[in-house]
Amino acid sequence: MEKFTDLAVAQKAYDKTFGELTKEQTAHGKTKEALTKEKEAHEKSKTDLTLKLNETNEALTKEKSEHSETKQIAEDAINKVNAAPEEKSDKVIATVDKVKYEVVFGVDGLTKEAVAKDTDLLSRLVKIGSGALIEVEGK
Repeated sequence: MEKFTDLAVAQKAYDKTFGELTKEQTAHGKTKEALTKEKEAHEKSKTDLTLKLNETNEALTKEKSEHSETKQIAEDAINKVNAAPEEKSDKVIATVDKVKYEVVFGVDGLTKEAVAKDTDLLSRLVKIGSGALIEVEGK
């Protein structure tokens, strides 16, 4: 420690030391303030990211739920179709020269079923291109 011979010299040294201390405290205060602001910004960023992550998780959970519901609906529809008894077809099919035709309506006072059994009539209807027959399976 330095010995002072004069009160004025001691006061000058004290003022100098006090001034340096004040500068260091001010610098420390600014540094502390900057670190506090940086910490607050980091905490805000962290909070924002957490909120965004939560929103994304909620959206994904909702989408997954909707996907599961859609999948279940599709599976139910498939099961209903597979479980449904086959509907009886009221189509009348006749074969002429190895070609299958659907008899759409009766002709000459005959029913569709009667036309399908009459091979001569079927041949004539095919020859004239009658609308009473629709080709369903070709040669």
